[in-house]
Amino acid sequence: MIRVLAWILRFVNNCRKDYNKCKEHELSVAEIENSEKQLIRLSQTYYLPDVESLKFVTFIDDNILRVKSKITERNDESSFLYPILLPDKCEFTKLLIRSIHKKNCHARIQIKQSLIRERFWIIRARKTIKSILNECFICARFKVKSLSSGPSPLPPDRVNDCAIFEVVGIDLAGPLFLKTGEKVWITLFTCAVYRALHLELVNALSSDAFLLALRRFIARRRRPRIIYCDNGTNFRGAFNDLAKLDWHKISRDINSKNSLEIYTTHRRMVGKVGSHYQETIETFSWKINFC
Repeated sequence: MIRVLAWILRFVNNCRKDYNKCKEHELSVAEIENSEKQLIRLSQTYYLPDVESLKFVTFIDDNILRVKSKITERNDESSFLYPILLPDKCEFTKLLIRSIHKKNCHARIQIKQSLIRERFWIIRARKTIKSILNECFICARFKVKSLSSGPSPLPPDRVNDCAIFEVVGIDLAGPLFLKTGEKVWITLFTCAVYRALHLELVNALSSDAFLLALRRFIARRRRPRIIYCDNGTNFRGAFNDLAKLDWHKISRDINSKNSLEIYTTHRRMVGKVGSHYQETIETFSWKINFC
């Protein structure tokens, strides 16, 4: 609004002068300041006709109504000691608040009010600033609370009664270094129902090393019914090798009704089952760091 009025005033002045004396360059600082003063005078004349009814100690300086603050004894600029009085319902006041709001990265009410009072004194400033702030779409977008869903029920593999290590999750921790300098990893077998933990040591991240660890686990804890793991190359290789077996024939030969199911999930193992294994792995890693 200030620059628009400055161009209008220049046009009016150019119309009153000769063609050779007309200004054609960009607006000067003096023209912009003069335009701002003209807008302030118009706003005060239209919205503040009765100055005596205001509860402020006011005086007129250069045809602009100013407020005498309580810090006049301070050694500071006169615009800060004697701010310009502005009405709250004026469009110029609203545009001023929006401009300061955008320049200061959508600051909140208190910061904006402090910045405005360095030059201006707005009647009912806090209420006016709050009404302008409520109209800001960017602030409204960031104030919206994120959507949240209720807690989902645990999957059947976490709640149904079963034998220990019947449903397990597998992951690797490490590497660790032995006294001989050999690099090893720990294979963690976690029970999904009872949170039991079984550890096996492997010396490589290959499928064969994992299958040997799984064989030792089965010899000690019996064969699980369901295995959850991530998409590691060793797990995928073991999954492809075990998928070639005829489990129905093996079940008939050993008179067992249980079959082995292997599920490979995302690396982070999202979901209720994966979060249980992730917590167990993090707890184990925390404890092993203090051993």
